[in-house]
Amino acid sequence: MKIILPLLSSALTLSALGQTDHFPDIKWKEKETDHFILRSYSTNHDPARKYAKRVWKEMSEILPVIVEDFEKKGFRTPGGDDASKGEQYKYTVYLMADNETFGSVVQTDEQRNGWSKDRTNLVTKVGNYRDPQNRYLVICKTDTQGSGGGNEKDKSALFVHATGAQFLSGQARKSQLPFWMSSGMGYYLEHVIFKSCRVHYLDFEKYYESEDGQAETVTGGTLDAQSPWPSAIRKLSKKDKRVSLEGVMNAKIINLSPIQTGYIFALTHFLASDEERVVKYQAFVAALRDGATPDKELLLETYGYASDADFEKDWYEFIESSKFK
Repeated sequence: MKIILPLLSSALTLSALGQTDHFPDIKWKEKETDHFILRSYSTNHDPARKYAKRVWKEMSEILPVIVEDFEKKGFRTPGGDDASKGEQYKYTVYLMADNETFGSVVQTDEQRNGWSKDRTNLVTKVGNYRDPQNRYLVICKTDTQGSGGGNEKDKSALFVHATGAQFLSGQARKSQLPFWMSSGMGYYLEHVIFKSCRVHYLDFEKYYESEDGQAETVTGGTLDAQSPWPSAIRKLSKKDKRVSLEGVMNAKIINLSPIQTGYIFALTHFLASDEERVVKYQAFVAALRDGATPDKELLLETYGYASDADFEKDWYEFIESSKFK
């Protein structure tokens, strides 16, 4: 299973380049929707064309303030710049299907953002990244490690996952949110739209086939790209194979396990599981927008819990219920 890794660059305060001038040296084929500008080179506008409206619908229901940002020019970068040039802000998606164009785009952002060589190499390897100013997403639809263009891959899940994560970052006015937040929103949106989560941050197949004993920790459920995750996570929870709130909030890509990934998804699902919790989730994001730190203390306070144990009691009960689906 190939690693697919959505990326965020380090935070930088830059002047807004405008939503129509990120890579002016490339002749893009452009399509506009109500809230997106889709630009493609040597390929079509899918999957963004197909899923843009659905992503907007789901994200605007969770975070209604996004309407103000997009439709009334309220959007600001983490540094406070206005990134729109028209009557309203639109999020841009760049799609390409050849290594040369992707390399040119990466080189432009490498110079613009001051990336290290390691970061450039990683971005080139995974073939996608998100602008640190939350203005656009870049996706190469072919294998960037190949010698030529190659066959296009289905990037639908990646588009949904990355766009949901970046819309959340945009609302929080952050260049980078904690992994549990950005990835959790990405997985939640994938699940809502596809009923499965296909963006994996590590090779799950190799993890399950390992002989070092780690696979035993996930007995009772396998998190894969074909099946809905709730039933597998429910089985794990009922067998007391759980990840704590602390464990989820401190999860890192470098040592991420499938079970942690599942509980990252399950946490966001719980936080947005009913109208009352959605309102609290909005308050949590609003606090970040005002400069608060996205830590456990703020989450517990916003949701009205006195301790991790109190939170986990309700969270695990939700996971084990029929509401988690």
